[in-house]
Amino acid sequence: MEGDEYVINGTKTWPTNAGISSVYMTVCTTDPDAGDDGVAIIYVPGDAKGLSFGKPETKMGFKTCINASVYYDNVRVPKEYRVAGPGKDALFYDAAVGCGSPFHNGAIALGIAEAAFNIVMEYTKERKSGGKPVREWSLIAGILADMAIQVEMTRGATYNLAWMLDHPDVYPPAYSASMVSKGNIVRVFAADTAVYVTNKAIELIGSNGLSPEYHLEKYFRDSKITQTILAGQQVSLYRVIRGYYDYVVQ
Repeated sequence: MEGDEYVINGTKTWPTNAGISSVYMTVCTTDPDAGDDGVAIIYVPGDAKGLSFGKPETKMGFKTCINASVYYDNVRVPKEYRVAGPGKDALFYDAAVGCGSPFHNGAIALGIAEAAFNIVMEYTKERKSGGKPVREWSLIAGILADMAIQVEMTRGATYNLAWMLDHPDVYPPAYSASMVSKGNIVRVFAADTAVYVTNKAIELIGSNGLSPEYHLEKYFRDSKITQTILAGQQVSLYRVIRGYYDYVVQ
């Protein structure tokens, strides 16, 4: 910080809407040795001097979501543009990135899984084999049942998390270790469900699953991203373990 301004330097890769947003919520480190007190969230105007952007990334899915690198070269913003202050910004970060974003990601994954499952259920009803719908054969029915179980469990987990977030008078705040753990449990499970269900849906439909006409190839591409967004499954699993004792045992 210099005078009444923060001076920001650094690079962020893969942020959403880079280059087209009017404001960028920027997570900074004011002091690497200060722990949570050194975390600062600062709003940076899109036209700030020293702010520049890379070209949009080419991706296999989520193509309507623009991702590109953001470069900060001595970007100066007034101190009033900071969200809250030492210690408090870290709580906002944990609430948004640790719990809120995983819930959002889980809801996306659930939607993908539900859409893919509905398509394959309709297809296996209309498609005949041996004189009856494909889904009436025990092998296919067993696979569809496994898919239905995954979707239903994911729906329950996602809705349950939504209820908890909507009732802070009953449950811990979103920035707590227990809720961060809960959010990432939902995120990991939902993402794995989306990948599993879309993959099985394509297998059951066969070559038609590769055709844009049935939409499964898009859902399949989008599903994989739910496992990698927000720093991927490994970071999410760390967050699960970090707060699991508080969430389950206590």
